[in-house]
Amino acid sequence: MTDEGKPDLPIPAAARRLVPFLLLAAAFAAIYFVAQPQQVQQPSPPSSKAGQETRREAGRAETPPATREASHETGRPATSPADATWSQALATGAMSRLKIHDQPRPLPAFTVLDRNGKPHRLDEWKGRALLVNFWASWCPPCLREMPEIIALERAFPGKDFDIIAISEDYKGYDWAAQALKTLGGQNLVLLWDKGNEALRKIGERGLPVTLLLDRQGREVARLVGPADWNSPEAHAVIRALIAKK
Repeated sequence: MTDEGKPDLPIPAAARRLVPFLLLAAAFAAIYFVAQPQQVQQPSPPSSKAGQETRREAGRAETPPATREASHETGRPATSPADATWSQALATGAMSRLKIHDQPRPLPAFTVLDRNGKPHRLDEWKGRALLVNFWASWCPPCLREMPEIIALERAFPGKDFDIIAISEDYKGYDWAAQALKTLGGQNLVLLWDKGNEALRKIGERGLPVTLLLDRQGREVARLVGPADWNSPEAHAVIRALIAKK
C-alpha cells in the first residue's frame, strides 16, 4: 500500500528489464540529432538551356533597342551611343525620335532677321556644326524644351558648335528676346523668322522643330517635337556631329 492508501500496481518483470535499454536508446538518439549539422536545401541549378536563355534575356534588356536592331542587321557587335559614328544608331533614348538622314540635304534658301532687322542666312556659319531650333514663346512644348537646349549650349562652349534659336513669335524680335532671357538663354544666337517664311521653307508647320547642320551647312538630321537635349544621348549626338567631316 502507498501512503495514500492505494495499492501499488505490480510492474511485470519483462517490462522492468526493458527500461534500461529504452533509456539508453533515447540518450543515443538525442546525441545523434544534436550532433547533425543543419542543412538548407538549395534550389537545383537550371539546365544549360535554361541558363543560356536567362543570359540572353539579361543581355537583351541592357542593350538599347536601336543599337540592338543595328547589330542584328549588320551582324557586327552593337555600338553604344557614346561611341557610335554618325548613323541612325545614335537615335536612342532621349534621341529616339531623331531622324538622321542617309545623305546630307541642302538647306532651302531663306533669311531670318537679327535685333536690328538685318537679314542672315545660315550658310554664314559654314565651318561650324549647328543646332537650329525653331520655337516660339507662345508654344508650351518649346518652353519646356528650351532650358535643355540652353544647358546643352553650356555643355559645349568653344567646340566648333553653335545653337541658333529661330523665333516664330508674331510680336517680333524684342518680344522673343525678352522671353528667351527669362529662360536664361540670352547667350544663344537669336534670329526672328518674320512671317514664318523659314518654317514653311523647311516644310514644317508645328513647333518645336530642330535641325542639325554639318560644317558644310547641310541638314544631316531633324527632330520634330520637344526632346531632352541635355541628356547623355543628346551629348553623344552632338559629339558625333562635331566630329563629322
